[in-house]
Amino acid sequence: MTTQIFISYRREDTADITGRIYDRLTYKYGAPAVFKDVDSIPPGSDFRKYLDSKIKECAVVLVVVGDGWLKKDPATGATRLENPHDFVRIEIESALKREIPVIPLLVEGASWPPQEKLPEGMQEFVYRQARVVGHDPDFRLHMEALIADLERIFDTCRPVPPPVSGTVQRPVPPPVRSAFQRPPNTRPLPPSLVQNASGPGPAQQTSGSGKWILLVIVITTVIVGIIFFLSVLAGLSNQGLNNY
Repeated sequence: MTTQIFISYRREDTADITGRIYDRLTYKYGAPAVFKDVDSIPPGSDFRKYLDSKIKECAVVLVVVGDGWLKKDPATGATRLENPHDFVRIEIESALKREIPVIPLLVEGASWPPQEKLPEGMQEFVYRQARVVGHDPDFRLHMEALIADLERIFDTCRPVPPPVSGTVQRPVPPPVRSAFQRPPNTRPLPPSLVQNASGPGPAQQTSGSGKWILLVIVITTVIVGIIFFLSVLAGLSNQGLNNY
């Protein structure tokens, strides 16, 4: 996993509080995501190039500023930041040059370093918004606020995932049209086909019923007539027999 968080600090100044900050961040993001100690610089390598390469891998640099961050070197009488080979100076200048977000963390009651005491390559450092990280009982709340800041930075760095390869766009099938549905831009069906397809209409049903009723009436009338005619013939036959 590529390093996301680089912690810049002075061991003789803020080792204890930096260790707690490191533990909290590795608990949240994992140890490979946080770089803290320059002790891992390979022997024989150019530490300036190595630190620059580690800064380049990061999304954010945390600079832990303690009360002795600007402490003078007893041997030279100058601040350690005035030394161009100072690790902290190399780390901050590399991050500023690459426009990587830099968050100063003020610990141990440290005050903001005055701009005139910073080398030329670090002048922009005083304009970076800082966070205060105190001891208990404020440590947990301060770290939660810092992690919220880190999450916002990581959100801007996360690339948009590409579309999944191998995805096949299935063609959309045409809509199912009824056999008697009128297709677009065609002539309408003849009325006879429409009637045959949809069944007899109300008028046709009424006309068919009337024909059946009329037929029943005619047949009934014929049967009644035949019965009446046979009755008359039977009466005449009986009367002739009586005369004999």
